[in-house]
Amino acid sequence: MKKNFFLLILAAFAFSSCDENDTPTPVAQPVIDSIVSGAGYANDVYYSMENGLVKTQPRAEWNLAFSTYGQSISIHVNTGSKDSLFLWKSGALADFDLAEKRDNYDRLASNFDTTSWYNFSAFEQGRIESVVTDQGWGIYNTNTHDVTGDSVFILKLANGSMKKIAVLKRYSADYSFVFKIADLAKDAAVTEVTIAPGKTSTKNFIYYSVASNTIFDREPDKTEWDFVFTKWDSKIAGYPLVSGILTNEGIETAKIAEADSLKSYNDVLFSTKISNIGFDWKHFNGASYDISNPYYYIHALDGKYYRIKFISFDFMTGTTVFEKKVLQ
Repeated sequence: MKKNFFLLILAAFAFSSCDENDTPTPVAQPVIDSIVSGAGYANDVYYSMENGLVKTQPRAEWNLAFSTYGQSISIHVNTGSKDSLFLWKSGALADFDLAEKRDNYDRLASNFDTTSWYNFSAFEQGRIESVVTDQGWGIYNTNTHDVTGDSVFILKLANGSMKKIAVLKRYSADYSFVFKIADLAKDAAVTEVTIAPGKTSTKNFIYYSVASNTIFDREPDKTEWDFVFTKWDSKIAGYPLVSGILTNEGIETAKIAEADSLKSYNDVLFSTKISNIGFDWKHFNGASYDISNPYYYIHALDGKYYRIKFISFDFMTGTTVFEKKVLQ
């Protein structure tokens, strides 16, 4: 009788241990989501892998974007809305008033480096790589850490109008930029503008509209979004203006072949290149878009790893449908 009693107790303990400790971890289920950038992909759509849609913002509202990051002097041009930047043939800041027309057509400076938001922006084009202090639009002072402008650019806006522009200073003390802008005519009235994001900005860039002479904030906080669906100048022959996904600075992504789409995230190679997802996950077949590279892994701001599978892209409405899944 004692023996049977102890066997019953042992069995009950074994069952209880299995029930508490051996319950399988629930498998995260895929979620279907979408982002809508509108007809002509007119909007920038900021997205969080954890929280979904963060913000939708009209793209055409800005012309210039100034970096808030202390180690960057990048200034972007809104190529997605067909603004362009040209280095004036003289280029000398002292000759700013003399600039009356766009010259030197081969010195288009409208692109940015799609590895990082903070490298080789439009205003940094033409820099002399062998001169470490040359920053394109100005010269870096190794003592004060300020950058002083030395170049003149011609800004062609999407409506065809042109302005001459020169960045005068970027101060290391508060990360502020000072630039001047005028109509493209000799001795035209000059507007001087100061962009002062401060050292504690929570955004990647501060924006400027030429038409309204307005400085404004349009991005979500940089801690709130993983990628943005947008348009940009790709630098790739045959693809002068593309639409697709650029990731937030520091976000890691990996393109995955379909045969490897079930691999552990520990077994794939990630990149922080902001255009790693880019635009070529879709392909125009002459009438609509096919999905050509559907699978990507994303190491998001929340620290989790996700798999994205693109399902469809409707160019009429700018709607991207995709499946996302948290990887275990």
